[in-house]
Amino acid sequence: MTNKHVKNSEYVEINEFGKRCGETHHNATLTDHEVELIRELRFNHRIPLGVLAEKFETSVGNISNICTFRRRNQVMTEKRPTRPTGGSSEDV
Repeated sequence: MTNKHVKNSEYVEINEFGKRCGETHHNATLTDHEVELIRELRFNHRIPLGVLAEKFETSVGNISNICTFRRRNQVMTEKRPTRPTGGSSEDV
């Protein structure tokens, strides 16, 4: 499954345990902004889970987990540069 929402970045967000979190996690399907918007729409405007799932092109279960803080509940403690991809930069 291709992650169509999250763009490649020059950094990754790291939690207190040194693990990737937020939109830079390899399994993320929503941006940090989209997660904040989902929670705002659910809590402040009482938008149903099914409507949010359809709007953000994800499952009702994913929306439910976001709104109950079972997903995307970690706090970023630092940003680290990403590792370069590809071969060595030295000429052989």
